[in-house]
Amino acid sequence: MKPIPKSQLKHYRHHLAHDKGGIHQSKHGFEGTNEAMGDVVRLLSTQLLKGKFVNLLTFKKPVKLCKAVSFLETIAIENSYTDYLSKASHQGPYEQIKLITSFFVAGFHAAPEFMGVKAPLEPRLGETYQAYKEDGTQFYSEVIKTNPQVILSIIDGDGYRMTMNNQTVMITKNQMNTLVADQSGIITITMGNNIYKVQYPQMLVWGLIMGERILHYQGQLIIICEQTQMKAILQFDQIQDGIGSLVKGFFKKQEEVISDRFNVKIYADDSIVGQGKGSWLDHIEIDGLVYWNIQHKPTKWQQQENVIPSDSTLRQDRKLMLEGQLNEAWLIKQTEDQQDEQDQGLRRK
Repeated sequence: MKPIPKSQLKHYRHHLAHDKGGIHQSKHGFEGTNEAMGDVVRLLSTQLLKGKFVNLLTFKKPVKLCKAVSFLETIAIENSYTDYLSKASHQGPYEQIKLITSFFVAGFHAAPEFMGVKAPLEPRLGETYQAYKEDGTQFYSEVIKTNPQVILSIIDGDGYRMTMNNQTVMITKNQMNTLVADQSGIITITMGNNIYKVQYPQMLVWGLIMGERILHYQGQLIIICEQTQMKAILQFDQIQDGIGSLVKGFFKKQEEVISDRFNVKIYADDSIVGQGKGSWLDHIEIDGLVYWNIQHKPTKWQQQENVIPSDSTLRQDRKLMLEGQLNEAWLIKQTEDQQDEQDQGLRRK
C-alpha cells in the first residue's frame, strides 16, 4: 500500500471491532466451546491448587476448543503483511522504520480474526512448519525447546530476513476469566547493514468464561536500530476493567478511550523526528500519511507440497479435525500428546 494523506482515505473499522475497543471474538459465536471450556477450567483449577505453573500455550486442550491449525501456523498468519518489509528494504532509514512499524500494526488483527474463539493446536517438540508466497518469500518455523517453550521462526524475503525466537507464556487471571500472553523472545529484522530489534506488546483476552470475549493489546511496541540510532515507540491506550478506560484532564470532561488506539513516536539520536497515531483495527498514520488501513489485505501464505514428516500440516489430529472426525481426532491427540510429554522428558534429561 502506498502512503496516502488521511484526507483521501475513507474511515473503515474492522468488522469485529468492539465499540469500546479490541476485537470482539464473541461475534464469531462460541461454536460449541462452552462445555469444553468448563472441562478445561476444572483441569486448570486442579493444577493451580497443587501450586503448579500452567502455560496455556502448551496446556493440552480438547479438540472442541481448538481450530485445525497449529500454533506455528498462526505465527505465519500474524506476519502476513510481508510486502511492507520488502518495500522497507529498499528505503532509507527513516522510511524504513515507518514501514516496519506499519508491518507489525497491520498484523495484530490477523491471527485473532482467523482463530475466533478457538485456540490453535499446541505445538509439540520438534514440530515444524513451512510456507511460501508467490513472490518467493519463505517462512520456516520449528519448536526447538520446552520449559519454557521456544519456537524459532524465520521469514526470508526480498532484501530482508526476520528472525523470531518466540518464548510465549499464557496465563489466566481474575478467576481464570482473563488470558494474559507475554512474548519475551528476541525478534530481529535484518536489512542490509541495519538490524532492528523488536519488543512485542502484551496481549489480553477478557471473558474467557463469562461475559463478552474481547482481545486487546497493551503496553508498547518498541523497534530499535543501533546502526541508524533510530527508534520507534508505539504506546497503546491504557485499558481498565477489560474494556476501555477513562482519561481525566484538569477542568476537562471525562473522555472514553478506545483501547485499540495508539500513539507512535519516532526518534533519531533520542530526538523526536516523527509522530503518528491510529488503531490496529483501522489504520496507522505517520506524519500525516496513512501507511496501512484495514481495507488493505496481504497476500496469503501457501502451504508447501513437499514437506518433512514433522510439518504441522501432517499432524494426524489436524487432518481428522479437517475431516470433521472430532472424536477420532481427540483420541489421536491424547495419544500424541502423551508421546510429546515423553519426548520432552528425554530432552530435559
